[in-house]
Amino acid sequence: MKTIITQESVIDDIPVTFVYDHQYTNICKIIFFYHGLSNHYFEGLELAHSLAHKGFFVVMPDAKCHGRRKSLDYFHQGQLKVLGGMYQIIGNAKQEFYTISQHLKHKYQLDVNSVGVCGYSMGGITSFYLASCLSEVSVCVPFIGLPSFVHEWETICKNQVDKYGFIDSGYADYIKSYLLTIDPFYRLQDYCPKPLLIINGTQDKSVSIKYSQIFFDHIKDFYQAHPDNLRFSKYDVDHRVTKEMIYEATDFFEKYL
Repeated sequence: MKTIITQESVIDDIPVTFVYDHQYTNICKIIFFYHGLSNHYFEGLELAHSLAHKGFFVVMPDAKCHGRRKSLDYFHQGQLKVLGGMYQIIGNAKQEFYTISQHLKHKYQLDVNSVGVCGYSMGGITSFYLASCLSEVSVCVPFIGLPSFVHEWETICKNQVDKYGFIDSGYADYIKSYLLTIDPFYRLQDYCPKPLLIINGTQDKSVSIKYSQIFFDHIKDFYQAHPDNLRFSKYDVDHRVTKEMIYEATDFFEKYL
């Protein structure tokens, strides 16, 4: 019987939780898990344990302003600034990925040059972003996320104007300019044909599946020589992760990472 270790740590002020088999070896593959907005690593523990039982070394950082590093002021702002701040938190994940990777390399002697990334909601969005800008990402599985930052931001801003009749245009333009520097929509063409499993709920009112559909229709031509490496799974659920999604993701990582 396997013994799965859940170990909390702090790496250069970044709270991180590791989930792995106590008999792991240095050939274990690493999978980074990123949690959702206003959440913490706890929400990914079922997936992490499923992956650890398959022999993966799972890394679960607390995002900036979340979990053990939460800013109490962050979530008391208006919707526009909370979501704008969310994208800045996502952009921050790139540098923190390298900080954590160096720790894994030196303390655990793990290979940090070929890893998997996954996450729920904001964490799924983070996964899309990291796959678009890190050559180290070999397999990407975003759950209930979206790959098109600018398109969604423009929709959010329009909805704010329709609802309230005005918007902080300076802030809206500032965030859009930032998003143009990190939006993975077109940058993920360079990720192809690495394995990518996109998982969304068809009834999701928080993160519309339409953005993933638009992206999938755009990117599938880049996978023509490797069609099995690209999968878009749609579940008849709202904004949540089901056991079936977890099973599918675990099998995908086991096959491709």
